Amino acid sequence: MSTSVVPRHRKIRSHAATDPLSASISVRQHTVVLHGTGVVDDRSVRLWKRTLDTAADSAPHPHGEVVIDLRRLRFDGPSGLAALADTFQRCRTADHRLSLAAVDPDVSNALRHHFSCTNLLTYADTQIAVKRAERRMHARSRTARADDTRRDYEHLEPLLEQLAARADDPGAQRRLREEIIRCALPLADNIALHFSNRGERSDDLLQVARVGLIHAIDRFDIARKSRFLPYAILTMMGEVRHHFRDRTWPLHVPRSVQDTVMQIRPVIAELSQRLGRAPTPREVANSCGIDYALVVDALAATNACHTLSVVNSTQGDDSTMTLADTLGDVDPGYDVIDGCLTVKALTEQLPDRERQVLRLRFVDSMTQTQIATQIGISQMQVSRILRRTIDQLRELTPTD
Repeated sequence: MSTSVVPRHRKIRSHAATDPLSASISVRQHTVVLHGTGVVDDRSVRLWKRTLDTAADSAPHPHGEVVIDLRRLRFDGPSGLAALADTFQRCRTADHRLSLAAVDPDVSNALRHHFSCTNLLTYADTQIAVKRAERRMHARSRTARADDTRRDYEHLEPLLEQLAARADDPGAQRRLREEIIRCALPLADNIALHFSNRGERSDDLLQVARVGLIHAIDRFDIARKSRFLPYAILTMMGEVRHHFRDRTWPLHVPRSVQDTVMQIRPVIAELSQRLGRAPTPREVANSCGIDYALVVDALAATNACHTLSVVNSTQGDDSTMTLADTLGDVDPGYDVIDGCLTVKALTEQLPDRERQVLRLRFVDSMTQTQIATQIGISQMQVSRILRRTIDQLRELTPTD
């Protein structure tokens, strides 16, 4: 996780002789983390208050999170706890959330019962406190975005009511429908963006999401008194998921395997971010709660999502060699080798003169007259030897 620091690990130190107070403040996205060491007593309480004020002022607005690590802090007297309680009330007024990490039970009880710090969040570990704070920030951000989205599209429902009421006027109904589609197009764009990291072209996803939007507008029944926005989002997301299931597989993959692929994709992304590496099939299976063999089949099937064209260049756009040029073909030389081996085994069974005549005729390419002159027989005898030898070879050749 990237850390932006405002200020980055700002150190505040007291010069007391015994256990001096020291603190560092950092900001992780929307969460302020204060780490303190030493003793908070009457001599260092002023520095402690200034440190707490700095941490509260560093919290982003609105809905900031402040986490104070008390693991190496010790309170000597009530003044330090009173300053902590004042910061808690100040954060509540500013709509911030204050959490204490590695806090002693006596300290948390004193803050709750003697300083009226109700709803104080305490955690045993600083990392847990920071993660919980960031989760609350993300949840509030999602809620705020959802509220903004609802406000942006609230005006569509009155238009849909007018669309249903203009059934007897096709011209007005067509104009209203086009206006609703135009106003809701950003919503379809957001749905397409949500699925943009799955290997499919963004233009195709945008088109499918907009088709889902048109289906949602045409099928929405205003008489049911339901909200249009949730219905439209579900319809568009369903249309995009059907597109991935039915049209993005170049090879035939069973439906059950496709469903498993869709199930493990978000789990793999989450595990990769959490572990900092690609998860193993066993880890994915344990996280999803499905059988290990199904995960292995689904991971193997993901290779069927994308194929390469054999006409694509293999060495860049300027190369004339395509992938088809690199693919192997049946070599006719294998048949020649098989024939040579068969003839060699058969000719070894022939007499020496017959083998000599065959070699001179078919290897040295000599005529029958030349063969007759070389071995001292007539041309007619050479012809008869060749015919008789070839017939004998045919009989010896295996029929299979």
